[in-house]
Amino acid sequence: MKTNLASNPARSKSPSELKKMTAAGLSSACLGLVMLLAPATISAANANVVTVPRVCKDKICAKTEYWGGRVRLSWYGTPLTRHTHYNFKTNPGAQIERNGSFAFEQRPGQSGTYSIQSCDRGGIGARSTCSKWVTFTWRS
Repeated sequence: MKTNLASNPARSKSPSELKKMTAAGLSSACLGLVMLLAPATISAANANVVTVPRVCKDKICAKTEYWGGRVRLSWYGTPLTRHTHYNFKTNPGAQIERNGSFAFEQRPGQSGTYSIQSCDRGGIGARSTCSKWVTFTWRS
């Protein structure tokens, strides 16, 4: 039986052209697979999202989001005329300086509180001037 080489596109291509065809085919196949699986993945991830709506207290606003096993806290605003940083602490917990966000791992169904104060860093050898502590709630 005779094979018609012209009818088989792979046989009439150079090695570099075959490589391009293979890469293009794999890219298309991967894209199709991603498009097929993405809606299920996204809807499953969104099913476990917990959001504590933004709350503002004493000119500091904060929000909590939980997904993928991590609690994500974010905040902004200040009652001070000058602001350089925030002091942040979980309750109970040690005080640390942050710029407006903090994240930590947590099991679903947990909750707690965290406190924030807005600060203006003092000069050389001087202490920072800070607002009073404001406490917010987080949930996972």
